[in-house]
Amino acid sequence: MTIIRTPSGTGTALAAVLVASVAATLPAAAGSLEDPWGTAREVAANPSRYAQPSPGTACDARATSGPLDVVAAVTLALCNNPQTRIAWANALAQAAQVGIARVPYLPTVTADGSYDRSRTTGNRAQTSASGGDWVNSGDVSANASYLLYDFGARAANLRSAQELLNAANAIQDSTVQSVISSTVQAYYQVQGALASVAAARTSEQTSLESLQAAQTRRQVGVATPAEVLLAQTAYSQSTLVRVRADGLLSQARGNLAAVLGLDANAPLELLPMSEEPPQADVDQRVGELISAARLRRPDLAAAEAQYRAAQADVELARASGRPSLSAGVTPNHLMPEGFPSSTASTLGVTLPVP
Repeated sequence: MTIIRTPSGTGTALAAVLVASVAATLPAAAGSLEDPWGTAREVAANPSRYAQPSPGTACDARATSGPLDVVAAVTLALCNNPQTRIAWANALAQAAQVGIARVPYLPTVTADGSYDRSRTTGNRAQTSASGGDWVNSGDVSANASYLLYDFGARAANLRSAQELLNAANAIQDSTVQSVISSTVQAYYQVQGALASVAAARTSEQTSLESLQAAQTRRQVGVATPAEVLLAQTAYSQSTLVRVRADGLLSQARGNLAAVLGLDANAPLELLPMSEEPPQADVDQRVGELISAARLRRPDLAAAEAQYRAAQADVELARASGRPSLSAGVTPNHLMPEGFPSSTASTLGVTLPVP
């Protein structure tokens, strides 16, 4: 370490210049005290990412605003599904890690102060004439240091954190897509179960009418007992089909409620299906959709970002075994009572070698 003695007050001025020069490198639009780098702005503003401007009352109102269509169900799922919230929280946590990785680009400033009040007691012969008086002394010191060069260790650490943030954002995109797919499937499973229940009840009603007709014909003597038994069997089978359809409907409703982030027994009312669903020209766009999926699949983007983060970790591991160069300044002001105060300042360069 090279130490340079400077006149009184010069070390403090050098520290101020060092802090001001580094502060000039901070972002122009600094964030709050909890997020001074504003890294949270690199993450989606809410778990739904695209569906709502905020995950608050706008999402909750969807559940009680009337029958759900598939778009409203997807919106509600993106806002409330635990998977989207977990992916969002992970992205926010990684954004905080990016802020931590930027800390080495800031100077380290510390300040210490002490105040002592002491008195020496004893026999007059063993102490000076002023031995019984109180003696006050003070000491104020500060230290400012800044890392100048470390063979790319902090840059690699920051790049790794940034790539992991890109991966977390891509994972959130993938989670959003998965929740959308699950919601659409669960929604139309409920619609299909509703249609199955309606068909089963119609069949049950028809079987009941057939049984009643057979019983009437048997009473007037134009039908045999075998015909009544056959009608009874058909009615029992249709009742069993209806009961099974009701069970599948309850299961489908529970699955949909779980995907929407609601209780499994939450009452859900769905809009009835239109008789003629709109026909989309999908066949001609299949090739375009496949090409777009290869370029925009978030799981592939996440894997690529994690690979780049691993490369940065390799560079960080290599740089951690190399020296680093830091500059520091330390002003120290002594204030002993009965003696003149003094200031000693040091300006040095540190080169630690692992």
